[in-house]
Amino acid sequence: MATISGDELIDRLLGNPDLKAIRGVADYIVTQSPREQVTSLLLKGNSMSPFFIPNHKPQSPMTAPQWLMAVVQARMAAAAGTSRRIMVAAPMKSGSTFISEALASGLGLAKISLAMLLVRAYDYAAYEATAAAFQVDELALISACFAPRGFISHQHIAASPYLARQIEVYNLKPVLISRNVFDCLVSADDFYQKELPNKSEGARYFNNGMPFNWLELEFEDRISRFLDRYLQSYVDYYVSWLECERRSMVSPVRLSYERDILGDKQALADKLGTALDLDPDERGRLNSSLASDQTRGKTHYNKGVSGRGSAIQGRNRERVLQAFAAYSDRIDCSDILE
Repeated sequence: MATISGDELIDRLLGNPDLKAIRGVADYIVTQSPREQVTSLLLKGNSMSPFFIPNHKPQSPMTAPQWLMAVVQARMAAAAGTSRRIMVAAPMKSGSTFISEALASGLGLAKISLAMLLVRAYDYAAYEATAAAFQVDELALISACFAPRGFISHQHIAASPYLARQIEVYNLKPVLISRNVFDCLVSADDFYQKELPNKSEGARYFNNGMPFNWLELEFEDRISRFLDRYLQSYVDYYVSWLECERRSMVSPVRLSYERDILGDKQALADKLGTALDLDPDERGRLNSSLASDQTRGKTHYNKGVSGRGSAIQGRNRERVLQAFAAYSDRIDCSDILE
Protein backbone atom coordinates (compact mmCIF):
# COMPACT_ATOMS: atom_id res chain seq x y z
CA MET A 1 0.00 0.00 0.00
CA ALA A 2 1.38 3.42 -0.97
CA THR A 3 2.19 5.70 1.94
CA ILE A 4 1.07 9.33 2.11
CA SER A 5 2.44 12.25 4.09
CA GLY A 6 0.76 13.64 7.18
CA ASP A 7 -0.33 16.75 5.28
CA GLU A 8 -1.85 14.63 2.52
CA LEU A 9 -3.81 12.60 5.05
CA ILE A 10 -5.05 15.77 6.75
CA ASP A 11 -6.14 17.20 3.40
CA ARG A 12 -8.07 14.01 2.67
CA LEU A 13 -9.83 14.24 6.02
CA LEU A 14 -10.58 17.93 5.51
CA GLY A 15 -11.89 17.29 2.01
CA ASN A 16 -14.37 14.67 3.21
CA PRO A 17 -17.41 16.24 4.91
CA ASP A 18 -18.92 12.80 5.55
CA LEU A 19 -18.59 12.21 9.29
CA LYS A 20 -19.59 8.59 8.87
CA ALA A 21 -16.67 8.01 6.50
CA ILE A 22 -14.16 9.77 8.77
CA ARG A 23 -15.30 7.83 11.82
CA GLY A 24 -15.29 4.67 9.72
CA VAL A 25 -11.55 5.11 9.15
CA ALA A 26 -11.08 5.42 12.90
CA ASP A 27 -13.14 2.25 13.39
CA TYR A 28 -10.95 0.44 10.88
CA ILE A 29 -7.82 1.42 12.81
CA VAL A 30 -9.27 0.11 16.07
CA THR A 31 -10.35 -3.22 14.61
CA GLN A 32 -7.76 -3.93 11.94
CA SER A 33 -4.46 -2.35 13.02
CA PRO A 34 -1.84 -4.23 15.03
CA ARG A 35 -2.60 -3.76 18.72
CA GLU A 36 0.75 -2.05 19.41
CA GLN A 37 -0.02 0.61 16.76
CA VAL A 38 -3.61 1.46 17.67
CA THR A 39 -2.84 4.10 20.30
CA SER A 40 -0.29 5.89 18.12
CA LEU A 41 -2.60 5.91 15.10
CA LEU A 42 -5.57 7.17 17.09
CA LEU A 43 -3.48 9.98 18.57
CA LYS A 44 -2.30 11.03 15.12
CA GLY A 45 -5.79 10.83 13.69
CA ASN A 46 -7.26 12.95 16.47
CA SER A 47 -4.60 15.62 16.01
CA MET A 48 -5.50 15.77 12.32
CA SER A 49 -9.27 15.93 12.68
CA PRO A 50 -11.53 16.61 15.69
CA PHE A 51 -14.00 14.12 14.18
CA PHE A 52 -11.56 11.21 13.93
CA ILE A 53 -13.44 9.33 16.66
CA PRO A 54 -14.14 5.58 16.60
CA ASN A 55 -17.73 4.52 17.11
CA HIS A 56 -16.47 1.68 19.31
CA LYS A 57 -16.84 2.08 23.03
CA PRO A 58 -13.50 2.18 24.89
CA GLN A 59 -12.56 -1.03 26.67
CA SER A 60 -12.15 0.86 29.93
CA PRO A 61 -14.72 3.68 30.04
CA MET A 62 -13.49 6.82 31.81
CA THR A 63 -15.50 7.96 34.80
CA ALA A 64 -16.24 11.60 35.58
CA PRO A 65 -13.72 11.74 38.47
CA GLN A 66 -11.05 10.15 36.26
CA TRP A 67 -11.69 12.73 33.54
CA LEU A 68 -11.55 15.63 36.00
CA MET A 69 -8.31 14.29 37.52
CA ALA A 70 -6.83 14.02 34.02
CA VAL A 71 -7.78 17.67 33.45
CA VAL A 72 -6.16 18.70 36.74
CA GLN A 73 -2.95 16.84 35.94
CA ALA A 74 -2.83 18.32 32.43
CA ARG A 75 -3.34 21.84 33.77
CA MET A 76 -0.62 21.36 36.37
CA ALA A 77 1.88 20.02 33.85
CA ALA A 78 1.10 22.80 31.35
CA ALA A 79 1.42 25.52 33.97
CA ALA A 80 4.74 24.13 35.20
CA GLY A 81 6.35 24.17 31.75
CA THR A 82 9.14 26.60 30.94
CA SER A 83 9.11 26.48 27.14
CA ARG A 84 8.75 29.68 25.12
CA ARG A 85 5.08 30.43 24.50
CA ILE A 86 4.15 33.42 22.35
CA MET A 87 0.64 34.60 21.53
CA VAL A 88 0.32 37.04 18.65
CA ALA A 89 -3.01 38.78 19.19
CA ALA A 90 -3.98 41.34 16.59
CA PRO A 91 -6.90 42.81 14.67
CA MET A 92 -7.61 41.43 11.22
CA LYS A 93 -5.21 42.54 8.46
CA SER A 94 -2.60 44.16 10.69
CA GLY A 95 0.50 42.22 9.65
CA SER A 96 0.03 39.55 12.32
CA THR A 97 0.57 36.58 9.99
CA PHE A 98 3.87 38.08 8.86
CA ILE A 99 5.06 38.53 12.45
CA SER A 100 3.89 35.03 13.42
CA GLU A 101 5.67 33.40 10.50
CA ALA A 102 8.88 35.34 11.17
CA LEU A 103 8.90 34.40 14.87
CA ALA A 104 8.10 30.75 14.16
CA SER A 105 10.79 30.46 11.48
CA GLY A 106 13.44 32.50 13.25
CA LEU A 107 13.01 30.87 16.66
CA GLY A 108 12.14 27.36 15.52
CA LEU A 109 8.77 27.37 17.24
CA ALA A 110 5.78 25.24 16.36
CA LYS A 111 2.80 27.16 14.94
CA ILE A 112 -0.14 25.98 17.01
CA SER A 113 -3.76 27.05 17.03
CA LEU A 114 -5.27 27.99 20.37
CA ALA A 115 -8.68 28.15 18.72
CA MET A 116 -8.99 24.39 18.10
CA LEU A 117 -6.92 21.32 18.89
CA LEU A 118 -5.36 20.86 15.43
CA VAL A 119 -1.96 19.74 14.21
CA ARG A 120 -1.97 22.54 11.60
CA ALA A 121 -2.56 26.00 12.99
CA TYR A 122 -4.93 27.45 10.40
CA ASP A 123 -7.11 24.44 9.57
CA TYR A 124 -10.01 25.84 11.59
CA ALA A 125 -10.90 27.81 8.45
CA ALA A 126 -11.11 24.58 6.45
CA TYR A 127 -13.64 23.32 9.00
CA GLU A 128 -15.63 26.52 8.40
CA ALA A 129 -15.02 27.52 12.00
CA THR A 130 -13.47 30.94 11.43
CA ALA A 131 -15.31 32.34 14.45
CA ALA A 132 -13.04 30.15 16.57
CA ALA A 133 -10.15 32.52 15.81
CA PHE A 134 -11.74 35.06 18.16
CA GLN A 135 -11.42 32.88 21.27
CA VAL A 136 -9.05 30.53 23.08
CA ASP A 137 -10.02 26.90 23.57
CA GLU A 138 -8.59 25.60 26.86
CA LEU A 139 -8.06 22.10 25.48
CA ALA A 140 -6.01 23.53 22.61
CA LEU A 141 -4.08 25.82 24.98
CA ILE A 142 -3.13 23.06 27.38
CA SER A 143 -2.13 20.76 24.53
CA ALA A 144 0.04 23.50 23.00
CA CYS A 145 1.96 23.85 26.26
CA PHE A 146 3.34 20.34 25.75
CA ALA A 147 5.19 21.34 22.57
CA PRO A 148 8.81 20.57 23.59
CA ARG A 149 10.42 23.76 22.29
CA GLY A 150 7.45 26.02 22.78
CA PHE A 151 4.97 27.47 20.33
CA ILE A 152 3.60 30.55 18.69
CA SER A 153 -0.12 31.13 18.25
CA HIS A 154 -1.85 33.74 16.11
CA GLN A 155 -5.39 34.93 16.68
CA HIS A 156 -7.64 37.96 16.22
CA ILE A 157 -8.63 38.00 19.85
CA ALA A 158 -9.70 40.62 22.33
CA ALA A 159 -8.52 40.53 25.93
CA SER A 160 -10.53 39.73 29.04
CA PRO A 161 -9.63 39.27 32.70
CA TYR A 162 -10.18 35.53 32.18
CA LEU A 163 -7.76 35.40 29.24
CA ALA A 164 -5.28 37.52 31.19
CA ARG A 165 -5.29 34.92 33.97
CA GLN A 166 -4.76 32.12 31.45
CA ILE A 167 -1.82 34.05 30.03
CA GLU A 168 -0.32 34.36 33.51
CA VAL A 169 -0.95 30.76 34.58
CA TYR A 170 0.40 29.19 31.38
CA ASN A 171 3.31 31.63 30.92
CA LEU A 172 2.27 33.12 27.60
CA LYS A 173 3.87 36.27 26.19
CA PRO A 174 1.33 38.32 24.21
CA VAL A 175 2.53 40.27 21.18
CA LEU A 176 0.00 42.93 20.17
CA ILE A 177 -0.11 44.84 16.90
CA SER A 178 -1.75 48.16 16.13
CA ARG A 179 -2.52 49.49 12.66
CA ASN A 180 -4.56 52.33 11.28
CA VAL A 181 -8.09 50.95 11.43
CA PHE A 182 -9.10 52.35 8.05
CA ASP A 183 -6.07 50.70 6.43
CA CYS A 184 -7.10 47.42 8.08
CA LEU A 185 -10.59 47.69 6.64
CA VAL A 186 -9.39 48.33 3.09
CA SER A 187 -6.86 45.51 3.38
CA ALA A 188 -9.58 43.15 4.63
CA ASP A 189 -11.80 44.10 1.71
CA ASP A 190 -8.93 43.49 -0.71
CA PHE A 191 -8.16 40.13 0.90
CA TYR A 192 -11.73 38.84 0.71
CA GLN A 193 -12.13 40.07 -2.87
CA LYS A 194 -9.27 37.73 -3.75
CA GLU A 195 -10.11 34.79 -1.48
CA LEU A 196 -13.90 34.41 -1.68
CA PRO A 197 -14.83 34.24 -5.39
CA ASN A 198 -13.90 30.56 -5.68
CA LYS A 199 -16.05 29.56 -2.68
CA SER A 200 -19.73 28.70 -2.70
CA GLU A 201 -22.17 31.25 -1.27
CA GLY A 202 -22.64 29.15 1.84
CA ALA A 203 -18.90 28.78 2.35
CA ARG A 204 -18.46 32.53 1.90
CA TYR A 205 -20.97 33.18 4.65
CA PHE A 206 -19.27 30.87 7.14
CA ASN A 207 -15.90 32.36 6.17
CA ASN A 208 -16.66 36.02 6.92
CA GLY A 209 -20.38 36.29 7.71
CA MET A 210 -21.18 38.73 4.93
CA PRO A 211 -24.48 38.78 2.98
CA PHE A 212 -24.54 36.41 0.03
CA ASN A 213 -24.30 39.28 -2.48
CA TRP A 214 -21.49 41.08 -0.64
CA LEU A 215 -18.86 40.55 -3.34
CA GLU A 216 -21.11 42.15 -5.95
CA LEU A 217 -21.64 45.36 -3.95
CA GLU A 218 -19.82 48.63 -4.62
CA PHE A 219 -16.86 49.46 -2.37
CA GLU A 220 -18.77 51.82 -0.04
CA ASP A 221 -21.56 49.30 0.47
CA ARG A 222 -19.11 46.43 1.05
CA ILE A 223 -17.34 48.46 3.74
CA SER A 224 -20.69 49.39 5.32
CA ARG A 225 -21.74 45.74 5.57
CA PHE A 226 -18.31 44.79 6.87
CA LEU A 227 -18.63 47.43 9.60
CA ASP A 228 -22.04 46.03 10.52
CA ARG A 229 -20.37 42.77 11.49
CA TYR A 230 -16.80 43.62 12.50
CA LEU A 231 -16.52 47.23 13.64
CA GLN A 232 -17.12 46.39 17.29
CA SER A 233 -14.49 43.64 17.16
CA TYR A 234 -11.87 46.24 16.19
CA VAL A 235 -13.01 48.50 19.01
CA ASP A 236 -13.07 45.62 21.50
CA TYR A 237 -9.55 44.56 20.54
CA TYR A 238 -7.95 47.90 21.35
CA VAL A 239 -10.11 48.79 24.35
CA SER A 240 -9.87 45.36 26.01
CA TRP A 241 -6.09 45.00 25.80
CA LEU A 242 -5.50 48.58 26.94
CA GLU A 243 -7.90 48.12 29.83
CA CYS A 244 -6.29 44.86 30.97
CA GLU A 245 -2.88 46.49 30.72
CA ARG A 246 -4.15 49.48 32.70
CA ARG A 247 -5.21 47.03 35.43
CA SER A 248 -1.71 45.45 35.35
CA MET A 249 -3.14 42.11 34.28
CA VAL A 250 -0.97 41.74 31.16
CA SER A 251 2.47 42.97 30.05
CA PRO A 252 2.37 42.68 26.28
CA VAL A 253 4.90 43.44 23.59
CA ARG A 254 3.39 46.21 21.49
CA LEU A 255 4.18 46.60 17.80
CA SER A 256 3.05 49.26 15.36
CA TYR A 257 2.39 48.22 11.78
CA GLU A 258 3.47 51.60 10.48
CA ARG A 259 6.53 52.17 12.67
CA ASP A 260 7.77 48.64 13.36
CA ILE A 261 6.57 46.23 10.67
CA LEU A 262 7.07 48.66 7.80
CA GLY A 263 10.19 50.08 9.41
CA ASP A 264 13.76 48.84 9.77
CA LYS A 265 13.76 45.06 10.26
CA GLN A 266 16.91 45.10 12.38
CA ALA A 267 15.26 47.55 14.75
CA LEU A 268 12.16 45.32 14.84
CA ALA A 269 14.31 42.26 15.60
CA ASP A 270 16.05 44.18 18.39
CA LYS A 271 12.75 45.30 19.87
CA LEU A 272 11.35 41.77 19.86
CA GLY A 273 14.66 40.35 21.03
CA THR A 274 14.67 42.57 24.10
CA ALA A 275 11.01 42.00 24.92
CA LEU A 276 11.24 38.21 24.45
CA ASP A 277 14.67 37.88 26.11
CA LEU A 278 16.34 36.36 23.03
CA ASP A 279 20.01 35.49 22.94
CA PRO A 280 22.30 36.96 20.22
CA ASP A 281 21.98 33.92 17.98
CA GLU A 282 18.17 33.97 18.21
CA ARG A 283 18.14 37.68 17.43
CA GLY A 284 20.24 37.11 14.35
CA ARG A 285 17.98 34.35 13.09
CA LEU A 286 14.89 36.44 13.79
CA ASN A 287 16.36 39.38 11.89
CA SER A 288 17.05 37.13 8.90
CA SER A 289 13.52 35.76 9.04
CA LEU A 290 11.95 39.22 9.21
CA ALA A 291 13.94 40.36 6.19
CA SER A 292 13.31 37.20 4.17
CA ASP A 293 11.18 37.31 1.03
CA GLN A 294 10.27 33.70 1.82
CA THR A 295 8.54 34.82 5.02
CA ARG A 296 6.47 37.34 3.08
CA GLY A 297 5.63 34.68 0.52
CA LYS A 298 3.95 32.56 3.21
CA THR A 299 1.69 35.38 4.39
CA HIS A 300 -1.21 37.55 3.27
CA TYR A 301 1.12 40.54 3.07
CA ASN A 302 -1.15 42.24 0.52
CA LYS A 303 0.46 45.61 -0.06
CA GLY A 304 2.84 46.36 2.79
CA VAL A 305 1.96 50.06 2.75
CA SER A 306 0.03 52.54 4.85
CA GLY A 307 -2.52 55.14 3.85
CA ARG A 308 -4.92 52.92 1.91
CA GLY A 309 -7.69 53.72 4.37
CA SER A 310 -8.10 57.22 2.95
CA ALA A 311 -10.49 55.60 0.47
CA ILE A 312 -13.03 55.28 3.30
CA GLN A 313 -14.94 58.53 3.58
CA GLY A 314 -18.36 59.84 4.43
CA ARG A 315 -20.74 57.91 6.66
CA ASN A 316 -18.48 54.85 6.88
CA ARG A 317 -15.62 56.92 8.26
CA GLU A 318 -17.94 58.66 10.70
CA ARG A 319 -19.18 55.31 12.01
CA VAL A 320 -15.65 54.17 12.83
CA LEU A 321 -14.75 57.43 14.56
CA GLN A 322 -17.97 57.43 16.58
CA ALA A 323 -17.50 53.82 17.69
CA PHE A 324 -14.06 54.58 19.15
CA ALA A 325 -15.16 57.96 20.52
CA ALA A 326 -17.58 56.15 22.85
CA TYR A 327 -14.54 54.97 24.85
CA SER A 328 -12.39 58.08 24.55
CA ASP A 329 -12.85 59.04 28.20
CA ARG A 330 -10.58 56.11 29.17
CA ILE A 331 -8.81 54.97 26.01
CA ASP A 332 -6.86 57.11 23.53
CA CYS A 333 -6.90 55.46 20.10
CA SER A 334 -6.17 58.59 18.09
CA ASP A 335 -2.95 57.13 16.63
CA ILE A 336 -4.89 54.44 14.73
CA LEU A 337 -7.68 56.71 13.51
CA GLU A 338 -5.79 59.41 11.61
